[in-house]
Amino acid sequence: MTSRHTYLKPGDGPDMGKTGKLTSIKADLHTVMETVLDGLIIIDSDGLIQTFNLAAEKIFGYTPEEVIGRNVNMLMPEPYHSQHDGYLSHYLKTGEKKVIGIGREVSGRRKNGSVFPMELGINEMPVGGSRMFVGTIRDITERKEAEERAVEEAARLMAITNTVLDGLITINEQGLIQTFNPAAEKIFGYTQEEVFGQNVMMLMPEPYYSQGDSYLRHYLKTKVNKVIGIGREISGRRKDGSVFPMELGINEMPVGGERMFVGTARDITERKKAEERAVEEAARWLAITNTVLDGLITINEQGEIQTFNPAAEYIFGYTQEEVIGQNLNLLVPQSTAQRRVHYFKDYLRTGEKKVLGVRREFYGVRKDGTRFPMEFDFNEMPLGGERMFVGTLRDITGRKEDERKILQHIEALKHRNQELDDFAFIASHDLREPLRGLSNNAMFLYEDFAEQLGKDGEARLLRMTYLCERMERLVNDLLYFSRLGRQELAIQKTDLNEIISDIEALMETTLQQVNARIVIPKPLPVIVCDLPRITEVFRNLITNAVKYNDKPEKIVEISCEDKSGERVFCVRDNGVGIPLQFHNDVFRLFKRLNNEDDSVKGTGAGLTFVKKILERHHGRIWIESQMGQGTAFYFTIGQGEQT
Repeated sequence: MTSRHTYLKPGDGPDMGKTGKLTSIKADLHTVMETVLDGLIIIDSDGLIQTFNLAAEKIFGYTPEEVIGRNVNMLMPEPYHSQHDGYLSHYLKTGEKKVIGIGREVSGRRKNGSVFPMELGINEMPVGGSRMFVGTIRDITERKEAEERAVEEAARLMAITNTVLDGLITINEQGLIQTFNPAAEKIFGYTQEEVFGQNVMMLMPEPYYSQGDSYLRHYLKTKVNKVIGIGREISGRRKDGSVFPMELGINEMPVGGERMFVGTARDITERKKAEERAVEEAARWLAITNTVLDGLITINEQGEIQTFNPAAEYIFGYTQEEVIGQNLNLLVPQSTAQRRVHYFKDYLRTGEKKVLGVRREFYGVRKDGTRFPMEFDFNEMPLGGERMFVGTLRDITGRKEDERKILQHIEALKHRNQELDDFAFIASHDLREPLRGLSNNAMFLYEDFAEQLGKDGEARLLRMTYLCERMERLVNDLLYFSRLGRQELAIQKTDLNEIISDIEALMETTLQQVNARIVIPKPLPVIVCDLPRITEVFRNLITNAVKYNDKPEKIVEISCEDKSGERVFCVRDNGVGIPLQFHNDVFRLFKRLNNEDDSVKGTGAGLTFVKKILERHHGRIWIESQMGQGTAFYFTIGQGEQT
């Protein structure tokens, strides 16, 4: 097996009589080479490796057997691999040293092909008349990585220094400026070149200008901090001579054995202005708080009252001094207090709002013990890092009394309306019989005495018969109208498409005669309503759309759209239109806008019925119309859950 060391050939070394001593020396050399941390490689004049120590094995990953006798350039990447033999040949020929005896940083190549930085030193070593060369290798990968990290860190620190908004200034023991970052340039108006080497006191007005050096000398002499390590607010002076408030912090910073000081300067002009504005705003809000009619109360997380404005004093009868520090429960009944504590603790623990941000009504308790209704809402109000809560309250005793009176009035109106409905029902019911009697007697007279009465008498009898019939229709409509307010709605799930199909089938002959058609652009929804009543709504609107239409082709379009969270239905025609001034009149009972034959146009109660039915369904109806361009009746149906 080939040794990792150079072997000595006969005649090349010392007298062989000294073999024992030589063997001892070789053993010592072997021990030294195997224990040093640097790689040691010996090559001959042909560049062939003769010795490869243990450290070299660890560095390159080869065993001695893999490298002994091979060219040392196997351990080098390009361009060193190709150039090495040329360097060695040039040195052997000319003696000119380009690498011999010169330590330098190069790259090595490991067995696995990876390239790494190394420090290489080469020296010539004559052995028994042969020219040998020993190379000392040190893997400097970690050192290079550390240097790169240091360079990156320095660059990062420089970038931070150059981008921070605070001015950073370093000075030496004499108070002379050494560095001045861009933020400092912007704050003071000087460039770094203008201040370098100048006393830092140039940046300060009196009295700091005169006292600054004495502070520094005192600290250097006694180590007593008056300014070092203490952030404080002072004044600075810009290049233009203007003085401004700044926040200054100074700390000692040892650099290479020298005592340096770094100052952090922050222009707080805007902050000072903001503080002044805040003070003014606080004073203004305090004035407002003291004049508003609503009670304003602030409490902390423990529910303790912190502020209590004059309106609150007036409402509860307590002075501010009597309630400050007291729990808010002082102002509410015991039952309300227990619930409030539970909700409040639950909010602080979970953040779930059950009472915060919600205006509620409950009772308050005055100092004299009387209870009164109040409107109250709570909201969180962060203040100086502390969680505070502000409550706005209003005594609604007067409003509650007004509401009670209004409810009484509404109940009275309902009672009167019921009486009117009852009267209309009874009157219309009782009128029908005598009207039929008048009509029948008129017909009997016509049939028995028409010839005796002559043409004029005959016409009067026919007119009397017609008026009785019309009066009966009006009475029937009045009776139906009263029933609309008396009967309960028969609520059920209803497919509006089926309703329109049934109406279209009933009106088929009429639609064909007048050349009219019903159009539904997209299917109508299924809703919950009183089916017969809603059928009447659509039948009435469709009938009117056909009846009051002068176009050769009469079109009735029925649609439904979602608008602002509710379904809005529309029955639109291309007919004559309705003047704007009559848009409300059309819904009045027996109100008609034409003078045509009553037998053709009806009593004028149809739209009144439509409006009444929709109102019973908690809906509403309105008109959009232009003369000659048709009319659109929009309406909502609010009764029951829509699907």
